[in-house]
Amino acid sequence: LYESTVEFDVTSEYAMAGRDFSARIYDAASDENLEWSVVGGSDYSVTTNSAAQFTAQTGTALGLTSDDVYTSYELPFAFPFYGEEYTTVYPNSNGALFLASGYNNWSYNESLFLSNPMIACMWRDQCSGDVYVTKTANSVTFRWASLYNGDSSAANESLTLYSDGRIVCAYGAGNAYGGEVGISAGDGENYILCGREGTGMANFGEIAFTPIGNLPAGLALSSDGTFSGVPQEAGEYTLSLIATTADGSTS
Repeated sequence: LYESTVEFDVTSEYAMAGRDFSARIYDAASDENLEWSVVGGSDYSVTTNSAAQFTAQTGTALGLTSDDVYTSYELPFAFPFYGEEYTTVYPNSNGALFLASGYNNWSYNESLFLSNPMIACMWRDQCSGDVYVTKTANSVTFRWASLYNGDSSAANESLTLYSDGRIVCAYGAGNAYGGEVGISAGDGENYILCGREGTGMANFGEIAFTPIGNLPAGLALSSDGTFSGVPQEAGEYTLSLIATTADGSTS
């Protein structure tokens, strides 16, 4: 990870709160085109891409074939989430992924959601299927291929964790009743709930949660390493950044 400090001083003519700011970060020792992103952070942006296509890769079955079960899975990287890092996660058979310990609850539970670091991909009672996992050095995808319990209609969803903290939920055919979608830090205060329970999500596309990191309010970082915007408050801000090469390698 590259550690970079961005400082805004109200006495500076270049970086002043309330004025347009633009600067670019780059690796002086490399001539590669790098894609930059902020790692971790305590807040997330949410975007929906209805045009995204669901990819049902086979992957390795985790053996979650019984009703209301979970397992543990070791990630190939430390996953940053709401300022903490996790190397073991706990997918269950009902479209949810817990990060601190496993739970087999069959559908969205407000108390459980708020009190545990977790990701709800499409949290609703599912059965008669399995969860499959595929991975690269910088991402892990969990794919649920199952049926809604009591109805036996298809439920197809996937959840991808990226090493820079991004989370992408994708939705395929079926999904007539949807399921709750959201992320929670587990502290009862920091969470995002998308309200998809009981709402059809057939071929819905993707819902992405992207960490904003500790960027000053008003600033954004583009993939080419350019910081731009109008900082709202003077101060010193320390960011953790990740640089990705064209072949997917990171620093």
